[in-house]
Amino acid sequence: MTKNRKLYFISSVINIIIGVLILPLFSLATVAANDEHKAIISAYMDAYNRCDLNSIMPYFHPDIEWLSIEGSTIKVVSSGKETLLKDLESYMKGGCTSRSEISNWSINGNYITVRETAFWQSADQKQHSQSATAVYEIQDKKIRRVWYYPAIK
Repeated sequence: MTKNRKLYFISSVINIIIGVLILPLFSLATVAANDEHKAIISAYMDAYNRCDLNSIMPYFHPDIEWLSIEGSTIKVVSSGKETLLKDLESYMKGGCTSRSEISNWSINGNYITVRETAFWQSADQKQHSQSATAVYEIQDKKIRRVWYYPAIK
């Protein structure tokens, strides 16, 4: 083997070894970020279901935006942490009449798509539910944006 071929061979082996050692670290970092994002949304939903406004606050980014998607229209439902907290406070003062569950998680970087199913009981004691697709954006370990799609009953 010539000197150049030996160097090329050694360089190739080193690159393979580095790749084998480094790639799992990237995978672990991705899994850790996914778990962290899921934990943030789960903790927010748990606090929401308990009607615990003080526990909800830490999960919201200061510039949070709550958006509703209907067809080709995107409506800003609430913008800014203080505004959203006032909206939630108003809702919670009326008594928390529903609870929500999250399922069908799909995580792509800082974007988490879920199915949120809300359950409630009407005045006639009938049980109701509806579900909607929601996309959460996580920024700085806080919920930065939420896009809600139309609910299905």
